[in-house]
Amino acid sequence: MFDYFADLPPFFMCANIFVIFFLLFKHVNKAQLRRGSTFKRFLHSSACWTSSFRCLSLDSVPETLSACPESSQSAENSGDVVSDYGQGQSNTKTDNLYYFENGFRKVYPYKFTYLANAKASWIGKSLHWVLKEFFGVSKEQTVIKCKVGKIRVQGMPVNEDYPFKLGDVLHHDIHFHENPVLNRPIKIIYKDNEKIVIDKPCSVPVHRSGRYAQNTVLEILRREHGISEIINVNRLDRLTSGVLVMAPNAESARNIQELFAGDYVKKRYVARVVGEFPEGDTLISEKIKQISPSDGYSEVRDDGKISVTKFRRMFYDKKSNESVVLCTLLTGRTHQIRVHLVHLKHPIVNDILYHPNSLHFCNPTARRFEPKVLIPPDRGVRWEFDDSCLKCTLPQADPRPETLEMYLHALCYSGPNWKFETDLPLWANPNWEYCSNVV
Repeated sequence: MFDYFADLPPFFMCANIFVIFFLLFKHVNKAQLRRGSTFKRFLHSSACWTSSFRCLSLDSVPETLSACPESSQSAENSGDVVSDYGQGQSNTKTDNLYYFENGFRKVYPYKFTYLANAKASWIGKSLHWVLKEFFGVSKEQTVIKCKVGKIRVQGMPVNEDYPFKLGDVLHHDIHFHENPVLNRPIKIIYKDNEKIVIDKPCSVPVHRSGRYAQNTVLEILRREHGISEIINVNRLDRLTSGVLVMAPNAESARNIQELFAGDYVKKRYVARVVGEFPEGDTLISEKIKQISPSDGYSEVRDDGKISVTKFRRMFYDKKSNESVVLCTLLTGRTHQIRVHLVHLKHPIVNDILYHPNSLHFCNPTARRFEPKVLIPPDRGVRWEFDDSCLKCTLPQADPRPETLEMYLHALCYSGPNWKFETDLPLWANPNWEYCSNVV
């Protein structure tokens, strides 16, 4: 082949190469080409035997409910929406997206499209088999969705028996219901050209994940505070509250991240734990190893990474047999405070990952929260009802608020020439009672 090109005049050699590349690119789906770098999409399509489940992507994020596009919107348009949305170029009023009910912040349902490149295990398998095995969609639902065009392959309508081939891209339109979060404000502690520091409420994830897209810290800041350019620097779990440091641009983010990486930032947390914690300072330097990357579950192991935490008891509540402890991180491992407290036999009171029996913590004599069953059609004209959506047709109950909070709070972060601190959470006060602040 190379000898053939060597014998050709330069002009004809270039023309032949152009024709070969043109024919190769002709087989790449147009929708794929428009969703990013053309050459990158081509390489991915050509090497689809190594393809894996593709990241979920928004097909339509309603900037206003009335402007919510139909599920038949093309994949190339969805790429534009994702790009604009991710960069925060629009600023939608809160009442067009959120509503508040029973102490929760909720998002009006909207249309959403899962995009997935065909896995090797899908090849030759029927569409209904793949949807049942990987998405939990029954064959009956697949038949209905195929008929109305809510399930497509390569952007084209198919039936439930369609066999997957190499390079196929699955489009699955759904009516997306986000999980609610507690209706607690995001307080801005400090803001300048280099840093944005907030007091993050519990229950709200920092960025998109799972069934959270609009109910996130970054999106709420964009929509309610007009902060469109923002980069997260440190990490707080969804159920954890407290100081969260962010940056308005990439250069500032790198500078702050270098401080965190170089252990120039002192981090103090407060936690409510089981039992009577020892008085005075307790220093623990047990090594920690991550066991499950999916949920970050870690344990004290000899082959783990060096981890050092200092604890100091603030007070002990004899009535509940619980202590509030000040925790100072001297290293920064995933779930370090939680793992070290478990190792000390004083787990966080309502840490359901490391203290599985924690959901019984509510005092039976205190006020209990009764979930209200809500029928979607009664929620007003902004509710976009979809009769093919199970969450629209079946009554839904609010989550129990105590499952949306963990008694771990980032109290103070301090670095060179700066220090940011929040107020103590209610549960860290001596006179606090169980379940008195669940909503």
